[in-house]
Amino acid sequence: HGRDLSLLYGRTAGQAAALAGIGYTDVGSTSTVGLALQGRLRFGTLGPWGLGLTAFANVNPGSSFGGLALSLELGNF
Repeated sequence: HGRDLSLLYGRTAGQAAALAGIGYTDVGSTSTVGLALQGRLRFGTLGPWGLGLTAFANVNPGSSFGGLALSLELGNF
């Protein structure tokens, strides 16, 4: 179990976005600062609805991690 707090800045191109920034990670008794990365892709758009796929990672000296998330989105990207 842990927590991650990141401040990201990014760019979009059509239905895709790439973001990077600084991230703070707290896992158990260890906390560290690292490089936070995120990539987003929106697909299957129907009006304001769409499906999104997000890949994320936090690269740090203590315990790097990453993952994928599938989301249902509403509104402008």
